[in-house]
Amino acid sequence: MKAASARIPTLAVLPFENLGGADDEYFADGMTEELTSRLAKLSGLAVIARTSAIQYKKTTKSIPQIARELGADFLIEGTVRWEKESGRAGRVRITPQVVRAKDGTHVWAERYDKPYGSGIFEMQSEIAERVADALSVTLLAGEQKAVRAVPTKNLQAYDHFLRGQAYSARDLGNDWDAERLALENYQQATKLDPTFALAHAWVATTHAWMALGTYDWSLPTGVTHGQRLELAREAAERAIALDPDLPRAHSVLAQYYSYGSRDTTRAMKELDLALRGDPSDPQAVTDRGWALFYRGKRAEGIRDLERAAALDPRNAGRLLNVEWGLWMTRDYRAAEEYLDRAIALSPDAPRGYVLKTWINVWQGRVEQAHATLREGARQVGMGKLLFGVAQEGNLMLLRILFLDDEYGRAARQLSWETFGVDSVDYYLTKAIAYRREPERASTYYDSLAAWAEPRVRRGGEARPVYPLIWAIGLAGSGKRAAAVTEINRILADNQYDWDGSKIFAAEACVLVSLYECAIEKIRAGMTEPLEVSPQVLKLDPIWDPLRGRADFQKLVEAK
Repeated sequence: MKAASARIPTLAVLPFENLGGADDEYFADGMTEELTSRLAKLSGLAVIARTSAIQYKKTTKSIPQIARELGADFLIEGTVRWEKESGRAGRVRITPQVVRAKDGTHVWAERYDKPYGSGIFEMQSEIAERVADALSVTLLAGEQKAVRAVPTKNLQAYDHFLRGQAYSARDLGNDWDAERLALENYQQATKLDPTFALAHAWVATTHAWMALGTYDWSLPTGVTHGQRLELAREAAERAIALDPDLPRAHSVLAQYYSYGSRDTTRAMKELDLALRGDPSDPQAVTDRGWALFYRGKRAEGIRDLERAAALDPRNAGRLLNVEWGLWMTRDYRAAEEYLDRAIALSPDAPRGYVLKTWINVWQGRVEQAHATLREGARQVGMGKLLFGVAQEGNLMLLRILFLDDEYGRAARQLSWETFGVDSVDYYLTKAIAYRREPERASTYYDSLAAWAEPRVRRGGEARPVYPLIWAIGLAGSGKRAAAVTEINRILADNQYDWDGSKIFAAEACVLVSLYECAIEKIRAGMTEPLEVSPQVLKLDPIWDPLRGRADFQKLVEAK
């Protein structure tokens, strides 16, 4: 009988303290990230993601408390000082130490002092190897090569790269200014050293996160979702041409194939390459989890999503990924546990409350849904909460909520500024909120159609949701004939292969009285994991024209 493999230790690299001037803060952060990256390449360690570890920068929490919150067996802490000399680059001193979480004892500590230059990479490599040795982790041949890699010989390029890392650590996908500054620094690094593969890979990463973090209608940069993904692909392929084994580049290329060209087979190959070189990358583990999930291997997929959450335990988004997977497998109780954890971690973010409200509505638990909404409004504000509902693209939940005058009144008072550049969700929210004032609602639907039409006609880079948005805008603004024409074209071209698309098509059909079409799409949507439930059909007023039909009633009563 084969013995069970020993559990590998979990390690977190805490932000190193900067002992130099305030202008050198980025350098200390960069050294922390680079050490984390090198250690994450070791298969004998599970390394906590920087997005979680960086939250302990300048913390007053104790080592045992941090370790408990991160689920870490060992922590690395230390100091960095860059001593500059007039006319010269100076010297860099790093004093790292490994601390055992359970008793706070020091496992290993050392002081490194080398000239600024190639000595930086030597220190990073030596520290990673000594940490591995202290934790009895054996480096495989390929891992030793990765740990000792010198990413660039151009120190000015490397300085821009470290600045980019400092900006990207502010949480890409949520801070546009940080994303822009990170991208500018990575691009400058590649200009100074066109052979700097890792910088090219982070250019790709930033483009991908800017694309996948939002829809075209909320991109403030004038670059569309499709264009961003192509920029990410180009930069990732350039990085791989320079360094075929670079995990970061393969991880980004996997995202391109998953979300750009929808080539899941190619995406899985890229993910295998990425995780072979960086087994602790939570994003690659997340992407593999979803790839497995949508291939029908749901249990395996959820295990990967759970592992990603363990590698990045202070990231509420990772917890919500697990919740989403559990929801789609109808494990509502476990899903709600992850929702509660996400809300506890980010009580000032609307998304956890929105998803918890929806999971209650999905099950017909209206009182619990309203209790969650009240708590969410108290914590984040009613306007921000309703904007969060709109951003989830959940028109069903908006319509159900706005049956309550309190929420409908609040939505009618929302200003354009609440939605920023997100004009689509603004138009939809306002149109639904003014459902009892058809003329007012019509003006918002008309604006929605005006937004969508040029994007549909542009073709090529347009996303599949655009034609349906246009059809709904046409229908809501009273242009029934044009809406019917567009809906028929969509149905003929089968332009709805994205999550939620079948029920969205059903909504468009019912708005123009194509009831047979609506029933057909509802029936198809009910076979998908998260399109619609019988309880939602009962509550959503959009289906009122269908309530006298026996075929609709059969769907409502489905188990």
